[in-house]
Amino acid sequence: MNTYVVTAHKASIVEHTQVGNFFSPLKRNLLVGRTTRIDVYAFTREGLVHTLEIPIYGRIAVMKLCRPPGDDQDQLLVLTERYKFFVLKWNANTNRCETLAGGDVKDKIGRMDNHNIIG
Repeated sequence: MNTYVVTAHKASIVEHTQVGNFFSPLKRNLLVGRTTRIDVYAFTREGLVHTLEIPIYGRIAVMKLCRPPGDDQDQLLVLTERYKFFVLKWNANTNRCETLAGGDVKDKIGRMDNHNIIG
């Protein structure tokens, strides 16, 4: 007999945070990494307002905002614990989050570290 256990609650622990211009070059955002999702908040006069939730297939190991040269808007680089990565950018014309790049950075030859720590 097998037992299948699932939690009905979304992850609430904050593991990663970044502040930058994710939605627009003029507005700052707070990005919060919570195990398997990213919550994006906007700074307003009333405080923080939740504006977007991005589900992630995998557990977030590293999350960094970066701005390519010549660009005025930040992009989000995410690395999962299984060494998968992707780069996200907000498209203001379509009001959608787009994946610019993705792939696998796992070493095909070597072994995994016993502690399995990334970043």
